[in-house]
Amino acid sequence: MPRMRKGGCWVCSKRKVKCDSSAPNPCANCERRGVQCQYEQPGRGSVILQQGTGPRSRYMTEAGIPRDRAQRACLNCAARKLKCSSDPIGCQRCLQNELVCTYPETKRAAKRPAEPRQGDAKSPKIGSAQPNLLYDDGNESPASGRDIPQTELVDVSRRQQPSLITNDTTYPKEMIRALIDAYFEFVYPLTNHGFIHQGRLLEELDEEKAPVVLLKAMAVSASHFVETSADMTKQATQWADDVDTYIMANMGSYSLLNLQVLVLWANYYYTTGNMGKTWMLVGLAARLAYCLQINVESANGSPSEKESRRRMMWNLRILDRLLAGTVEEFSVCSKYIDSLRLPCSEHLFMAEIEVETDTLQSFTSDHEVRIISGFAALVGLFEIWREIHLFMKRVSQMMIQVDEMVQQVSALHTKLSDFEQRLPSNLRFTKQNLYLHTNAAEKATFIMLKSWWHECYCNLYRFSLPGFRESVKLTSANAPFIQTCRQQVLKSSWEQSIFWRSIANIRGARLSDPIVIVLVHSNTKTLLAIQKLPETDPLKQDYRMSEIPALLASNISSLDWLASRMPRIATVQQGIQNIIRRNIGHASAESIIDAGLPLKRRHSRQELVERHTDEQETQIQAVGGGEYRDTVDTVVSPTIVVEDLNGRFEVTQRMDVEADVLRNRPTDDSGWVRRDDGPENMPSQGHVDDAHILGVYDDEAIKGMAGYVASFEMSSQYDMLFGAWLPGSEEQPSTGNFWTLF
Repeated sequence: MPRMRKGGCWVCSKRKVKCDSSAPNPCANCERRGVQCQYEQPGRGSVILQQGTGPRSRYMTEAGIPRDRAQRACLNCAARKLKCSSDPIGCQRCLQNELVCTYPETKRAAKRPAEPRQGDAKSPKIGSAQPNLLYDDGNESPASGRDIPQTELVDVSRRQQPSLITNDTTYPKEMIRALIDAYFEFVYPLTNHGFIHQGRLLEELDEEKAPVVLLKAMAVSASHFVETSADMTKQATQWADDVDTYIMANMGSYSLLNLQVLVLWANYYYTTGNMGKTWMLVGLAARLAYCLQINVESANGSPSEKESRRRMMWNLRILDRLLAGTVEEFSVCSKYIDSLRLPCSEHLFMAEIEVETDTLQSFTSDHEVRIISGFAALVGLFEIWREIHLFMKRVSQMMIQVDEMVQQVSALHTKLSDFEQRLPSNLRFTKQNLYLHTNAAEKATFIMLKSWWHECYCNLYRFSLPGFRESVKLTSANAPFIQTCRQQVLKSSWEQSIFWRSIANIRGARLSDPIVIVLVHSNTKTLLAIQKLPETDPLKQDYRMSEIPALLASNISSLDWLASRMPRIATVQQGIQNIIRRNIGHASAESIIDAGLPLKRRHSRQELVERHTDEQETQIQAVGGGEYRDTVDTVVSPTIVVEDLNGRFEVTQRMDVEADVLRNRPTDDSGWVRRDDGPENMPSQGHVDDAHILGVYDDEAIKGMAGYVASFEMSSQYDMLFGAWLPGSEEQPSTGNFWTLF
């Protein structure tokens, strides 16, 4: 039997606890804690082991045992009063949100002499195989703020990026790579997403230097376009929350990374129909862009970096135009940008070839265009689109004489015609060019460019049709002019729908931009309004009238690819189909609508609609039984709603009532054109605008794509935003214990 010794083992001695000294076997205390039982004096049959583990540290006791007592919370968690994991390499919350994790220095640590640090050269990686790093004696405060100069804290989030190649399931390598590839295949070609250089990002990803928050935002954006398992959907939801948290935590950091995240996330919310968050993020991104002077040309950086900055600024310009509409007060980036050079072609951007392009000021002038890309042409087209809407605002809200209207319409028509003529040959609106664009981004841009060009014509002449907010009353003085405008709107809407139908027959081409749902909705509403014209109208004799039912069916089927991936679009698609059924004017149209142009779906439409309905019911239940009002996400609530089926309408905002009282309405015989919105001129029962989603007064299904409708309707933008802060839209008062909410 081994002899007993005084003092016990070395570990129990340092811990100042009683030791059973059962050498050569480990004592009960050491065996329970899983540490090596060591003795200062070797006994009979014992083995000499390493003596001690060194001086004690913040995370190790003097006996070499990890400290059980919880450490102090970091400064970030303490400020927000959140539970901190107190990990030596940075707490989990700070690492997840990519914040600089700084621990407060204790009085005992301040008295100890400074020890050499082992983690200064390179930031530690999350989840990497470093088993002894947790108990490294030299890492007293690995993320201490005193070791980082204040000037370097601006862009510290990009330099100190965690590794993606880990054993942890938080950043699965294969999932990230698959979603990034899907992003460049499906999301990058969209209208406002082509500002991230694919080669540069993939290089950073292979070297594990890519910004994690940017990868998360890209992965979430791409998750809508690929097959997603339950785990991937849950992970994407977590990543979306992480991006939101990052934006709020780094709102005061002026860095290019933060601008990229803001622009990408604003576009993500816009494509998913969340107008409220898009509205706020665009404001933040625009102010940050002006602060970083993205709106002016810079000689610093590589060609791809300079082009990326230009594209971000023009992306913000397009979003700003769509959100602000005709209200200049809502615009956040309309000034001091016309001198910025327009984006170059996709080939030059990816090849990092620097080229001097035109500015918007020179592009919109009469000078010859030298170098222009599809995206740059889209930027210029949006300027004409805004001019058309400003003109329609005068038509719908102010008095305007027929002679002046004819001149304005003619001038805008000439602008649209000259726009196409000044485009390079590869961007002309011909069927051959649709085949020539082999690059996915260029092809998608060309499709949207031509779609928007037709939409501009439809917006310009739609006032000639009854039932729209900007409609004018047909009188003897303006009858020839109105009839000419009706022929133009039929021609434009017919060609627009024919173009979408032809895309389905082209290999590799499809309507993949979610914003196209607005154009399809607008085109469908226009075709139905034309179909509802009286039989005495000369337009009824046009040969294109007989093709309208087939075009309505093709409009529905053109959304199949998007509807199979986004439940919101599937809901809108079904709503458009239902309203077409209610407004069918052709005997055989029912069978045409049923046939359509079916495409292969990953999920049935009914399944997607039920999923969308379940999401809405969940949100309603979360309110707590009160009246549900989607405040931020549906701020585009219409200002005029249908009261009953007898043609009676009710104005919900007092703002519109005051405007009607102050508006002077001259008689028709004087040659003036007035806005056709009085109760006596409202659409009668059975009109196209009596429909549940098709009318401009009550677009319930299109509200699912909130944010898309705002700038496409001629209603007051003030009224739309005013509805977001109506009583009942704020946080509901608590009925229980107030302090349980925290």
